[in-house]
Amino acid sequence: MDFSNRIEVIEHLKDDLESTNCDFLTTDIPFPTDKESYQQFIHTIKFMDSAITDYERTRKE
Repeated sequence: MDFSNRIEVIEHLKDDLESTNCDFLTTDIPFPTDKESYQQFIHTIKFMDSAITDYERTRKE
């Protein structure tokens, strides 16, 4: 993947995060610029999504 091509990176992120939109770009997490930061970005977004889901579930109970 060419990390200098932000469009390509965004498309890969959408696929890896199984997302149909680009809401993940509105976070304060720095945009990935290499393989390591890309993997960290995905890990962080998935963790945040999981935490929000857990919080919403416990709030409803």
